[in-house]
Amino acid sequence: MHSNQKELEAVKQAHVQAWLEQFCRRSPAVASALVAVAIDGSPSATIARWPADVQTAASLLVAANVALKTRAPISHVPPRAASEANAVRGRVIAVPLVSSGGPVCAVSIAIGSDDDALIESCRRGLRSAIEHFGQPATSAGRQRDLDGEASMRLLAALLRQRAFAEAAACAATELAALLHVDRVSVGWVDKRDAQIVAVSHGADVDRKRQALRAIAEAMDEAIAQREIVAHPPQADDPPQITLMHAAIVNAQGGAVCSVPLVASGRCVGALLLESAGPIALDQQARAFLEHVGALLGPVLELKHRADGPWHARLRQGRRQAMARLTQRGHLGAKLATGAAIAVLAAALIIPVTYRVGAPAHLEGSTQRALVAPADGYLRQAHVRPGDAVRADQVLVELADEELVLEVRKWQSALAQHQNAYGAALAAADRARMVIDQAKVAEAQAQLELMQQRLERSRIVAPFDGVVIRGDLHQTLGSPVKRGDLLLTVAPRDEFRIIVRVDERDIADLREGQPGRLALAALPDQQFQIEVQRITPVARAEDGRNFFEVEAQLMQPAPRTLRPGLEGVAKIEAGEQPLAWIWGRRLVNALRLQLWAWGL
Repeated sequence: MHSNQKELEAVKQAHVQAWLEQFCRRSPAVASALVAVAIDGSPSATIARWPADVQTAASLLVAANVALKTRAPISHVPPRAASEANAVRGRVIAVPLVSSGGPVCAVSIAIGSDDDALIESCRRGLRSAIEHFGQPATSAGRQRDLDGEASMRLLAALLRQRAFAEAAACAATELAALLHVDRVSVGWVDKRDAQIVAVSHGADVDRKRQALRAIAEAMDEAIAQREIVAHPPQADDPPQITLMHAAIVNAQGGAVCSVPLVASGRCVGALLLESAGPIALDQQARAFLEHVGALLGPVLELKHRADGPWHARLRQGRRQAMARLTQRGHLGAKLATGAAIAVLAAALIIPVTYRVGAPAHLEGSTQRALVAPADGYLRQAHVRPGDAVRADQVLVELADEELVLEVRKWQSALAQHQNAYGAALAAADRARMVIDQAKVAEAQAQLELMQQRLERSRIVAPFDGVVIRGDLHQTLGSPVKRGDLLLTVAPRDEFRIIVRVDERDIADLREGQPGRLALAALPDQQFQIEVQRITPVARAEDGRNFFEVEAQLMQPAPRTLRPGLEGVAKIEAGEQPLAWIWGRRLVNALRLQLWAWGL
């Protein structure tokens, strides 16, 4: 009986020693540590120390005894005695484990640093570890962490990271602390094989890449089997391929476990857990690990895609699109793709009417300019632009007082020369008759000239039409010079259409092509037109070249049309596929640019 008791105590002490070593390896700032157990009526006894081959400093045991007596955590700077060979440098923290019957034991650690942030981090880590003191990583203490709150903390820590590498390292470190294992490695599938991208506790992946090759190959086993793989296996585990897992365990001891990372139904990576002690996967622990793999996979996959180059994202999108089209389901995506292919084929094959569109405006078929016949003054204007006029209607009157006097003057002179001619004729004076006859002809010519000028001082309409230019009501009484433009008159019912065609489309137009015209004033009506003439000279407007194409209405013009109305004309230029119509300008521009570059 006494022998069995000793064996039980030895087992407990070995378990505490393994727990202490595991905690110290996870905390690089810890220089040394011990676990002291309380004994009734006697000083505490040390049952575990780390490092195991180094004598424990007396200050650690003193701190453990104080924590057991006070039943409260303590933190102090130990005195540095010159006679103490193993004196602790830095800070000592001791935390007791108290049960309902009193203190059970105390854990005392020495931190070889004076950094307050590092000391506080170690204090929190020790308090968290004390909650699971004396329990293996697979017991109820670990199960207490495997809950929704832990998952949310893990996801929040992961989402705070921006880059993929930072997120993977954060996930590895958080999982190592959460699952109480020595190390967690994150692997990511590159092409076909897993590549180690992060290791917990900030380990340098590049420097240990050769050493981590076995870990990557073990991850490949879990990814290929699409399930959690552990070694040593449990008694009730199904048969699995664990060659590389066994090799890792044989090389370093302990236990390993691989967890696939799943995103969108495919394995994108894996986690590999390493522990110095056993890793027992009961139903609850296995379910949590599967949950972690499904939780981390999509988040890491999203960050990996965001950090990748554009061609990698394009290739990934193409791969996913092909998967939706070739795999079962995704009926909506397949129908949409089929519809898009059908529309594209129709645009490439089925010809439609090709129309060249361009701005257009109406002009009169003939425009008559009415100018001042002589120098004078503007006396009266009877019309304004837009007024309809009849042929021979008086439109403008110029001042004619001087012309009337000139007419009277030459009328009097004509009468005098006629009388002198009659007297010479009666006297049979032939020389005189010839002179007077010439003077009569001169006076007659001057009188007719003045009468014509007098008639032309009243400007009349040359035909039935409409005044399209010239508002003279604001300039009555002002002087005008011979040749000054006064009014412009155009026929009322005869028009021509001027279409300003871009130089990129002028090669597609021919005389006689039909089209339609829509005016801004009558957008609900379309008028049939036909190309009559293409001007061979370009005009520059707004930095672009245009050619004027003259077209004619092919139907009687309604009374609502006026010269100067603007709209849009579309001229039919044959039939072409819709894709050619939409892309012709881009293709032509590329051809011209390539030719300009000498290609």
